Parts: sequence; C-alpha cells; structure tokens
Amino acid sequence: MPAVHSSVKTFQTNCELNTIAMLITIDIQYSISIETKLNLKGGMLYV
Repeated sequence: MPAVHSSVKTFQTNCELNTIAMLITIDIQYSISIETKLNLKGGMLYV
C-alpha cells in the first residue's frame, strides 16, 4: 500500500510540474507576441 501511495504522489507532482511548465511557456509566448505587436506598430501601444 505505501508503494502505491508514493507512486500516486509522484504522479501528482509530475502533473503539477507539467502544468507549471506549460503556464510559464504560455506566459513567455504571450509576452513575446505583445512585444512583436509593439514593434510592428512602431512602438505605439497596440495590444
């Protein structure tokens, strides 16, 4: 039983790490797209 519990715990941790990594990646891509839009508009604030 403890072995099963620890593997479930590891699975949960991996899922959380994947979710966090995904959110960070999305955040970075979003920031880059905003910067690109700013550059395309010649520096005018356009989001």
